Amino acid sequence: GYYELNGTVEFDFEAVSGREVGRIEDVKVAIGQKVTRGDLLVVLDTSLIDKEIASIQEELELERLDRDRRFSTAVQNLRVDVSELLMDQASDSAELAIFSRQLERLQGLLARGLVDQEAVSALEAKIAVLEKRGVMHPELIAKVKTDLASSIARLDEVHQNERPGNSRLALLQQRRAHCFLQAANDGVVAEISYQR
Repeated sequence: GYYELNGTVEFDFEAVSGREVGRIEDVKVAIGQKVTRGDLLVVLDTSLIDKEIASIQEELELERLDRDRRFSTAVQNLRVDVSELLMDQASDSAELAIFSRQLERLQGLLARGLVDQEAVSALEAKIAVLEKRGVMHPELIAKVKTDLASSIARLDEVHQNERPGNSRLALLQQRRAHCFLQAANDGVVAEISYQR
């Protein structure tokens, strides 16, 4: 059987418009074409925004490289300091051993009256300085190693917490996203209005 129905057909008309004013680069749909939610309808020219984004990203990259260079230089300097302190410690230990042997010989010569007290006293003074430095070396080396570990940890922390950009970059990326008009719902394209 057949049924006759009286009434009106209701439909929703939904306008999709760009938030950005710009030149249309490509219209991806035609009148009467079916679209589903999320389909790309129109693409606006993004060349100016792309240039600004690239410029900001380049500045951020340069800042990151400069920061990395400064941290890396500080870490390298601390490594050099540790190496120098270890070499100084080894050198002082060797000198102390040599001077101690010389002091034993000089004391023997002094007992026989072959050298004067001044030569022995000068050598004893050198030995005292080297012994004092020997006591200070482990503490200095430990402090510099602590500073080195702290700097390496800080550099790692900076890398982990590094933000991909700044607020200006985020705003430009949002603006760029608005240059790609998409269908908000399923439907049929009824009209395309723009100035050529």
